[in-house]
Amino acid sequence: DAKGSKLTIDGGSMILDADGTYELKYKGKLNALTFDLTDEGTYTLSGSTVSFTPDDGDAPYTGRVEGKSVLVNGFRIAGVGFDLGFSSN
Repeated sequence: DAKGSKLTIDGGSMILDADGTYELKYKGKLNALTFDLTDEGTYTLSGSTVSFTPDDGDAPYTGRVEGKSVLVNGFRIAGVGFDLGFSSN
């Protein structure tokens, strides 16, 4: 940002359970401060589009399934958008 702050995502994982719930865990860094966060909620799949609704009241977001991967564009952390990609093991 204009103040010189730098926010990065260092890695993470996403679990999509058959019961329609998900858990997103990620590690990040804001300047020298490191953090581990979790986002949980429900998801629905329509064609190749996945819609995520967080339990904590944050804004819903969408992704798309490509083969064995889920790609999420514009996932927001502190107002900053990130593109995230997860591949199946």
